[in-house]
Amino acid sequence: MDKKPVNLLSTCADAQQGTSIERRTGSELVEVRCPAVLPLYLRYMRGVDVFAQRQSYNKIGRRSRKWFYSLVWFLLDVAIHNAFILYQQKHSKRGYDEKDFRKALMQQLVLGFSARRATGHPVPLAKRRRDAPHSLQHSNARLTCRGCRRRVGEGGNNKKTQWCCADCNLPLCVPDCYNQHIRTLAEADEEQEEEE
Repeated sequence: MDKKPVNLLSTCADAQQGTSIERRTGSELVEVRCPAVLPLYLRYMRGVDVFAQRQSYNKIGRRSRKWFYSLVWFLLDVAIHNAFILYQQKHSKRGYDEKDFRKALMQQLVLGFSARRATGHPVPLAKRRRDAPHSLQHSNARLTCRGCRRRVGEGGNNKKTQWCCADCNLPLCVPDCYNQHIRTLAEADEEQEEEE
């Protein structure tokens, strides 16, 4: 009992064991009986309070109806805070606060990843087989893909492409129609070899 009832939960002190602490009443110090956990709390509470204070500056996470998300965000905060303390003990940088540490950590974790789409539309190049006799050629004009045009009756769409097979002079989109074209040519070559 302090000014009002105080509840304490401990994993390191016996609830039945009692001790005493000194309290000032006016100008006198009086011994007051209390549970054994109270002197431990008064001795080490500064670490808890400082963590709660620093966590309030840079708290991560969002509200959620699921309780375990809050626990995960809290544990992540504890890990980052402890990592910052260890970093400061080793490097002791002046003027380097936890916010700067968190920014540097975020940049290292992300490593330049961006969910934004790249500007422009880079055309993926097909991986050409070594034994493929045909090669791709880039043209300035956008032509209708020959492979897609054949599949229009099957529910496909016409696609425009700037790539064509240099040997056959056929416009083909990359990589799907080009790979299919190479496969068709390879199968035709195999059939011709079997006939011979």
